[in-house]
Amino acid sequence: DQDTKGYAVTVPHNTGKVNVTPTLPGVAGTIVTVNGTATSGGAVEITLDADRTTEITIQVTAPGHTSNQYTITVTEEELIKLTGLNVTPGGLTYDPDTTDYSVNVPNGTATVEVTPTLPPVIGADVKVNGAPLVGGKATVTLDGSGEATIVVDVTAPGYTANQYTIHVTTLPLIKLDNLAIDAPGGLTFDQDTKGYAVTVPHNTGKVNVTPTLPGVAGTIVTVNGTATSGGAVEITLDADRTTEITIQVTAPGHTPNQYTITVTEEELIKLTGLNVTPGGLTFDPNNLTYAVTAPYGTEKVDVTLALPAVTDVAASVNGTSTAGEAVEVALDLDGSTDITVNVTAPGYTANQYTITVTIGLPSTNANLSNLTVNQGLLTPAFALNKDTYTVTVPYSVSTLNVTPTLGHAGATMTVNGVKRDSGNAVPVELNVGPNTITIMVTAQDGLTTKPYTITVTRAAYVPPVDDKVKGTLLGNITKLIGNGNKLSADVYSADGKTLLQGGVDIIGANGKFELKKLEPGSYRMVIYVLGDNGAKLAGETAMLTVNGNKEATASASVIDPFGVVTDAISKKAVDGVTVTVYWADTALNKSQGRTPGSKVELPRLSPMTNKNANGQTTGKDGQFGWLLLPEGDYYIVAEKDGYETYDGRSNVLHVGQSAVKTNITLQPKVLEEGVIEPYITGYPDGTFKPNRGITRAELASILLRVINIKAETSGSIYSDVSPSNWAAPAIAEVTKRGLMVGYPDGTFLPNKEMSRAEIAVVLGKVKDLSGTPQKSSFTDIDKHWAKNAILLAEQAGLLSGHTDGKFRPDNALTRAEAVVIFNKVLGWNDLNVNKPQRWSDVPPNYWAYKDIMRASVPHAYQKLGNGMVIWK
Repeated sequence: DQDTKGYAVTVPHNTGKVNVTPTLPGVAGTIVTVNGTATSGGAVEITLDADRTTEITIQVTAPGHTSNQYTITVTEEELIKLTGLNVTPGGLTYDPDTTDYSVNVPNGTATVEVTPTLPPVIGADVKVNGAPLVGGKATVTLDGSGEATIVVDVTAPGYTANQYTIHVTTLPLIKLDNLAIDAPGGLTFDQDTKGYAVTVPHNTGKVNVTPTLPGVAGTIVTVNGTATSGGAVEITLDADRTTEITIQVTAPGHTPNQYTITVTEEELIKLTGLNVTPGGLTFDPNNLTYAVTAPYGTEKVDVTLALPAVTDVAASVNGTSTAGEAVEVALDLDGSTDITVNVTAPGYTANQYTITVTIGLPSTNANLSNLTVNQGLLTPAFALNKDTYTVTVPYSVSTLNVTPTLGHAGATMTVNGVKRDSGNAVPVELNVGPNTITIMVTAQDGLTTKPYTITVTRAAYVPPVDDKVKGTLLGNITKLIGNGNKLSADVYSADGKTLLQGGVDIIGANGKFELKKLEPGSYRMVIYVLGDNGAKLAGETAMLTVNGNKEATASASVIDPFGVVTDAISKKAVDGVTVTVYWADTALNKSQGRTPGSKVELPRLSPMTNKNANGQTTGKDGQFGWLLLPEGDYYIVAEKDGYETYDGRSNVLHVGQSAVKTNITLQPKVLEEGVIEPYITGYPDGTFKPNRGITRAELASILLRVINIKAETSGSIYSDVSPSNWAAPAIAEVTKRGLMVGYPDGTFLPNKEMSRAEIAVVLGKVKDLSGTPQKSSFTDIDKHWAKNAILLAEQAGLLSGHTDGKFRPDNALTRAEAVVIFNKVLGWNDLNVNKPQRWSDVPPNYWAYKDIMRASVPHAYQKLGNGMVIWK
């Protein structure tokens, strides 16, 4: 446009030069210059400035005319460049001014990811091989030869488009020519197989690995980090029996390669048991050599072994196969005998145990191990260091049975010169007066001897007289089971082995009884309680003493069959427990024809409070008990709702001749368990501030949590509590329920601190306290407006005063006082506290420490069948 003096022109990046061609007007003498170069209308070549902006000035002059000037501003576009470019795998070092790259990728690479990063230019766009990016990346598939040419085009409005070219080449994989290991069977190498598994015998310790390098210049091979040019590398095997050996192969212009050999050292197969009979040994699976001494005279031994639980395990003893049964081995009688035990199993290293058996020397033991007589008392009692004894017997004993037992199986003996067998009774005829019995023991060696002497004195004949013995049972032994019970007794020798008299009636409360002839001395009396049907029940054992005047006294402990059922948690007696006794599953019961697991049919005892009933129910004292049949094995079952059933099958109760009592502990059932969340918390700085007051708003919120009610009332009914107030729902809910009220002016005063008097009023509503208040111990409430409420709360055990006898009703209620009160409402004051200190300003010695911890820390709990709640 002739009247437009200035023009702006944009040219591509690196244009370098432009031609400007002005057309002259038809005015004589017109002169035109382009940047000072005159032109008659032809093109003028202008070299563009390096800073991308060039001003071109066209001057036009003519005689008789005002000169004119046109300006063309030529701007050379900037070349758009990426700010980043990468290829994975392979990678490249990006330079914004470099547009051609070559990338090598590992052998086996099928695709690469190209990640270009655009500059922060509006409208900038990038395509890889003509396709847009997906997720900021482009995936390019390599061709069959593992190569690809990737073209990245970048464009942006106002910029000259740019193009990057990436040439991708796959490096060949470097491979070993061979790989060997000095293990049984070695390995079969294949260049394309990367992993090998080799098994070696137990305790191999070390192996040599020998790689064969390929004919590629610069190849480097390492075995577990140790470089080798093809020689063997010694590898120490791991103690845990499995060793990974890694062979790394690298070469210039090739993809690195790795081979792995997993070497497993076989476990040594071991026996689980080994013994030699006779002789014996202490077996240790890790001890392979044993020395055994067999008794003198042994000609053969039995070798027994226990095999491990391993598939196809096999064993042999001196070449004789065995699956664990005894193998008989004849001994060399002139020396020692070596016994070899071999054990094998597939996948294990074979093992061998060696037992050297030596025959011992003949024994020099000429001792007796025991010596008994069937009448009278051996004096002193038999002992290994005693060889002289005496026995006194009445005239009525004309034959005494002597039973000597040898201390060694290879020894022999004679009794009064006649050879006798060990452990057999030898009858010896007695004369009146002293009789000598000689026992001569000869040891196995045939040389060592030891004599034993028993001097038996038989009393002279005494003409018969009235032999009856009158006796008395001292004390009242039936006072616990009822004095009306009938008693019967059997009389035994002092050692309790020989029954002398049976069925002795003990008459009346004074315990009188009468015995047949009984020599002065001490005896054992077994006392039974007779059931209503006459059956004998286990009672007590008494010491019976008979003097020279034919008088006898017997003393025994009180018969006490009563046990107690207690609670495992509270340790208190439990009433209402049904306790039943059953026959236990034992050989003794079966031999008596009793059916294991069946309820015992007990004889009734009318004088006994519980009548000896089976299936008793405990009273408040938790007591139960029976008199049971003698010589029996029993178990007890105890049952009550809320408790785990006590089943005594694993705690068999044996009753011999005396009454037995037992106590039972019942475990309460867990009916419910969970976590109790706190109804009050501390502050973010880790303090509780126990002496700070509680506002009415805070109390409303805490109160709902204490009584476990959710605030469902919305809105606000007080002029000073907006609906957005954090405590508005709680305030509305406690008001609706009548637990707290506002003031006559329609306010609630949520930020006002609660007084001790006000909490008494709230407690009366929460606990529905009513009745006539009793006289108070507080000295400062007589004329107070909340007197009745304070008295009722005091009587309910919810409030307490100060040590000076004052309640201080108008004092602010502190946070510590509040949790003590609310814990009383919840019944939490005695619950256990096992948590660490939670609040820095409430140490364990603080007066309300436990109550604050109960109220402000979560607690896991269990509700038990006995009504208790336990905090964990």
